[in-house]
Amino acid sequence: MDGSVLAEHAALGWADECYYLLEYLPGKRYGFSWENDAIKHLKRRIDRSEGIALKRKEWAIRELGELLRPALREVFDLSTVTFVPVPPSRVVSDAFHDDRVVQILRGACSSSADADIRELILCREGRAATHESEHRPHVDELFSDYVLGDLRSGRPVRQTIVLFDDVVTSGNHFAACKRFLLTHFPGREVAGVFVARRKVV
Repeated sequence: MDGSVLAEHAALGWADECYYLLEYLPGKRYGFSWENDAIKHLKRRIDRSEGIALKRKEWAIRELGELLRPALREVFDLSTVTFVPVPPSRVVSDAFHDDRVVQILRGACSSSADADIRELILCREGRAATHESEHRPHVDELFSDYVLGDLRSGRPVRQTIVLFDDVVTSGNHFAACKRFLLTHFPGREVAGVFVARRKVV
């Protein structure tokens, strides 16, 4: 992400190393583009996904993981980074917890035995998904809700941490997660990878 798009993501700055694969235009109907359809299917709510809707969500997870696989290897040596998914809005114990981001990441890294994927960041309390709410939580609000997750005792977090999420909008989640990781793992390098960025039109 360079200067041509940074202005559309207010919480991201010049010092942030971030990458995206696709562009998503909100408000468009199904059929507008393959990319938009894939993101819309991906974001289908778990509590409203059954039958064909669930199959389309599963299709999007699978397709986006496969699309991301070669792209990740173009940018990173998977044996030297720790991948950390940005946590979903619902807590793990919630029946409608949606782990789509983790599933995409696992699919993208499935051919690499050296890939280190850890849910290092968890939410203390559930909240409405940002894309379904008028309230956009601020970086400080998100940061205060995070708790440390998968440490895997005895296995150090690698020097480069790659935060992964499906769609970047303002960049607040990335900024909050980056601050959280650097608080607990000072001296690490933190980059961001997104399946898509929301394009402002």
